[in-house]
Amino acid sequence: TAKTKGDGMELDESAYSDLLEAIGADEMPGLISRFERDVFDSLEQLMLHHADPSAEKVTQLAHKLAGLLSQIGISRAADFARSVEVCAPEGRRSHDLERIADSARTGLQLLRHLMRQKANQQESKAA
Repeated sequence: TAKTKGDGMELDESAYSDLLEAIGADEMPGLISRFERDVFDSLEQLMLHHADPSAEKVTQLAHKLAGLLSQIGISRAADFARSVEVCAPEGRRSHDLERIADSARTGLQLLRHLMRQKANQQESKAA
């Protein structure tokens, strides 16, 4: 099962359930693929700008990334992105970029596993 808030915070399953209820099972795989693309595009941009002397771009990118990750329930990676966001204006550079990437990958894997698990449960109920 996915680690949920309270036991590791990799994935908040309630965020998945809320999305599933809002958009339906048929749309979920496409949505998750778009989120995955957006997360890793944002992370790539953050890595490119992380050493910039101006903190504004780093703060914006980290904020966007934290929001994306939170929307799909990848809580730990969102927390790491928030730490980058908070450190940037102070002139400090957080070293959480690799942790964001690793945790985002893990969260997305757990999310895809949960998606398959829920689809299998629906198929079993229908049979």
